[in-house]
Amino acid sequence: YRTSNPILWPAASPYTIAVGAVAPTSIWAPFSSTGKYVDLVAPGVAIITTGGDGGYVAANGTSLSAPFVSATAALFWNASITWNSGE
Repeated sequence: YRTSNPILWPAASPYTIAVGAVAPTSIWAPFSSTGKYVDLVAPGVAIITTGGDGGYVAANGTSLSAPFVSATAALFWNASITWNSGE
């Protein structure tokens, strides 16, 4: 990850799940937060989503990574896996 990336709040709070984004090539997305406080990364570049006209568009952003992270957290929770910020 980039070491010059600023620490952003609330993502850096120990009470959140900080989300980062990666490109299809598995490298950090240029707009993504990086650093030791990022808990999980997920696809966030060229994600197909609904467009304003009822069609589909490719979009970028950590907001598009968040559903992948939410699903991962739900799977951990459903499996009764305990998970802390150090893991």
